[in-house]
Amino acid sequence: MVPGIIESAGDGRLAGATTTATIDAIVDRVCAAERPLLHFHGGLVATPVGLALAHRLHGAYTAGGVEPVFFVWHSGLTETVGNNLPELAERALGELAGQEFFRRIIARVTQFATRKIGVTLGVRATASGRVPLPRLSEVEDELAAAFPSAVSPSVTSPSAAREPGIRSSVEPFAGVHPTRRPRAISAAEERRFAEVLAGDEELRMAAAEAVEKQLANPAAVRVIAAQPPRMDASTLADITTPRAGEPAVAGLGLINMINLARHGVAILARVVDRYRTDRDHGLYPTVVEEVLREFYLGAIGATVWSTMKRDTADTFAKADGEVRAGRYFLDRLAERLDGRPKTITLVGHSTGAVFIDNLLREVATGGRTWPDGLSFRVAFLAPANTHAHFAEALTAARPLISGFRMFTMDDQHERDDRVGGPAYPRSLLYLVSGALEHDGHSSAVLPIVGLERHLSARDDTPELAVVREFLGADGRLVRSPCQSTVEGMTARAVRHGDFDNDPDVISSVLAFSRGW
Repeated sequence: MVPGIIESAGDGRLAGATTTATIDAIVDRVCAAERPLLHFHGGLVATPVGLALAHRLHGAYTAGGVEPVFFVWHSGLTETVGNNLPELAERALGELAGQEFFRRIIARVTQFATRKIGVTLGVRATASGRVPLPRLSEVEDELAAAFPSAVSPSVTSPSAAREPGIRSSVEPFAGVHPTRRPRAISAAEERRFAEVLAGDEELRMAAAEAVEKQLANPAAVRVIAAQPPRMDASTLADITTPRAGEPAVAGLGLINMINLARHGVAILARVVDRYRTDRDHGLYPTVVEEVLREFYLGAIGATVWSTMKRDTADTFAKADGEVRAGRYFLDRLAERLDGRPKTITLVGHSTGAVFIDNLLREVATGGRTWPDGLSFRVAFLAPANTHAHFAEALTAARPLISGFRMFTMDDQHERDDRVGGPAYPRSLLYLVSGALEHDGHSSAVLPIVGLERHLSARDDTPELAVVREFLGADGRLVRSPCQSTVEGMTARAVRHGDFDNDPDVISSVLAFSRGW
């Protein structure tokens, strides 16, 4: 039995075998240890996986001379969908690759987006520099690489193409680069695109087929991982709402193409806006992300993602009559340090970095009395926190951070870590940034700290400037894979989930905890 596990439910309440006496004993060991370390797993894994990780890492950490404590939290995501997000994303996106509606709406948005960003597909620009609208067939030919089920059986079998986990080395439009920074789409362009969508009979038939299949096979959210990809309930209701004067026929393929076109226009506008603000992830991934956001992830994806992140804050909240694990731990730690200086290493993988942000902010602003010598050495492993969230934590708690190091993949390996196989050729962090995060204002995407792509983008928001300046200091950023002669700077992980499995990363974290 690992002695240093603090287990909590989604809202931070004590869970599993954890009691207040358990936390009291853990705090005593933290206070007595020369090198205490708190490890926060990602919120994208089920609780049994988090417990198994704690047992596996316990030996490596103790052999390295640290006293480890593992925060194992029941995230709202895994409680809601009954699966971990990487597996869910890979299965759902693999299934979507075989859905005609998904393919058709992607093709139409891409067709108009290429002209807006100044890309020609097989047709030269006019003498005046105007980029013509490509033929839909040209776009579909390029997309065939991502949707093998739509290709001739002599190329690949449809069943193999739709099998979750199959990865493709071909990304549609991978060589496409904008020739100019586009303007926002005009009202006239919106009307033209809406007219094209509303008049697309193949799109209507594909939408009708998708709707009929979904209405014929209702599924609970809890077992979503075992079901085919499903449209959001609100979107489904909107595109099946009869136009004025039409009969109300539930299901049966009745599609309101005016409403469907409005959703398509919203997708195109966000794709263009992301190119305007340098928050695109490449043409094809960006279009896929916005289609997912508009038709499939608006209700479920955004809700469970925001709920999961909120869980990492709720554990520090005041709750009359209830013990919250994070709050109780910090209360006891402040009491038992009793003015003695202490340096504690914090390690957070993926959403565990969001947990650390909230812990640092709570230490800095929670009103407890801490010794003057309290400090934290912070190690992020492929962090999934946004720049805005991390910048807020830095603003509140930067004087408490005596050392910082982030281990994350370089952008090429991030792109090669294809969480959705052929349908989505980017990593989990790309998917989180592009399809699950939302600022509600200028853009449909938020930069993620662990994505190298966002550290070098032209985005000039204040929070990004804060994070860039902080990470720019020597020794704070390790791009994996990296073999270094400097101890504590080596990593070999090339998948998002590999960072807390990589012996080189763990060895580097241990060296970092010693001040190297």
